[in-house]
Amino acid sequence: MTTVNGSWVGVGFLETNATYGWSSAALRTADWQVWPQGFNANVLTSNEVLVRLDTTGSQWKTAMYQGGVQIGSTFTYATNPTITYVGFVAEGPAVGSVSAFKLTAVSNSPTFATWASTNAGGQAANLDWDNDGVSNGVEFFMDAAPGFTANPGLNGLKAVTWPNGGNIPSSAYGTQFVVEVSTDLESWEDVSLGNLDENTDGPGGSLSYTVSGPGDKQFARLKVTPN
Repeated sequence: MTTVNGSWVGVGFLETNATYGWSSAALRTADWQVWPQGFNANVLTSNEVLVRLDTTGSQWKTAMYQGGVQIGSTFTYATNPTITYVGFVAEGPAVGSVSAFKLTAVSNSPTFATWASTNAGGQAANLDWDNDGVSNGVEFFMDAAPGFTANPGLNGLKAVTWPNGGNIPSSAYGTQFVVEVSTDLESWEDVSLGNLDENTDGPGGSLSYTVSGPGDKQFARLKVTPN
């Protein structure tokens, strides 16, 4: 779909508590998400467009993707809406066609493949899509936002903590994720569940481990092998 002569298109969700009708002027406002676009721009270049509404947090978020790459920024609702309309709209001489439209509810805990398709270019868990030094699998575990992700460091007590973003339950420790330790960065051993400081479910949970005491050299890392 292409917009010409200042026309525009929008794709996303519309709140029911809006005081206006289904009009183009109203749809330019923040109630209409995700993405109005115009200015003679080439809008959609992929055969498939995904609009994702994330209702897992206290404030809902929505974002748009084409070809597995996010377009624009994620929108966070100040007040979670009751949604009446889901779809697309165009104003002016926008040209194009829509061959199919599908609305699908997905689990609050997405599979890694689903997450990777929109956040990591479809790459495997052991790779690093955004080259920030944190593997795709670890970013999935933390439910990290797109872009640079900081690798957690040690605190003053020599404990390292990874936030559990809710994509993998704490009960999957040892099967889908595990803390590993090494003294030489070559041979790695799993840390037993009983030796963890904390392992709680997300969102808002955390995985924490304290490395060996003074005089001992020990490295720690999180290995994630999601289903």
